[in-house]
Amino acid sequence: MFSSYIMWYLFFAGAGSGSYVLAALFSYVNRFSPHAHVREYLQIARGGFLCGPLLVLFSVLFLIFDLGSPHKAYLIFIAPTFTVLSVGAWLILLFVTGSALLFFIRRTLSFRVARTFVLALEAATFLFALGVMGYTGVFISSMPSLPFLNSPVVIPLFIASSLSTGAAVITLFGFLNQQKKSMLFSMRIIPTLDLIFIVGETVFLLALFIMALAGSSETAHVSALELISGDVAPLFWGLVVGSGLIVPGCIGVFERRQLRPSLLALSALLLLIGGLALRYC
Repeated sequence: MFSSYIMWYLFFAGAGSGSYVLAALFSYVNRFSPHAHVREYLQIARGGFLCGPLLVLFSVLFLIFDLGSPHKAYLIFIAPTFTVLSVGAWLILLFVTGSALLFFIRRTLSFRVARTFVLALEAATFLFALGVMGYTGVFISSMPSLPFLNSPVVIPLFIASSLSTGAAVITLFGFLNQQKKSMLFSMRIIPTLDLIFIVGETVFLLALFIMALAGSSETAHVSALELISGDVAPLFWGLVVGSGLIVPGCIGVFERRQLRPSLLALSALLLLIGGLALRYC
């Protein structure tokens, strides 16, 4: 039903929007928290502000390739009726445009733009990022002809996975910039975040998704069996659950006591592999 282009699109769009949402939350906490040490989190937020829009923009290439007629891609923006695809396209366009404008303002015009305008643009871009993150789940669950995916649980599952892979993107950015002392300090929050997303994604949403399939239609039930005990099972248990959830979870528990950037980077890579495998499966 879906080409491999869609798998890559969902992965990069999810990781990009998830990293931007987390970066924005770090920035908001830094702005309103009375604690001085929280200001260090702004260092790691820059990774999401920079990498998030670039990853989402990169994901669009795979979406265009999947259309089959890339030169006609602009037609989706002038469709006479709103569809899941057209809404998603507009969300991506508005998010990339808003984040690019904010990047330009912060770099060159920070003292010449009204603060009210900047705050409004930040809030709007944050909402667009949330929309892109949620849209990846809405898009893949909006087809009744695919009982395996036609479940409301897919939406929060993909949101949790987007936040998980987004945290991984920010972690790798921090690892590559760890020569800065403030960056090392800000990375201390990452293991806690990883544990929250992993528990939310594994213990609750992924298990709920499989149980819902098992008790659904016969077609969905067969698909669930294929996932957990069929040909796809080795990838599911090995990469999604093992590489993408259990090992990073163990690293997260261990690293809460003693920060080792190399282990955090390894955990981030495994989370990204697991996030990609989840979309493939």
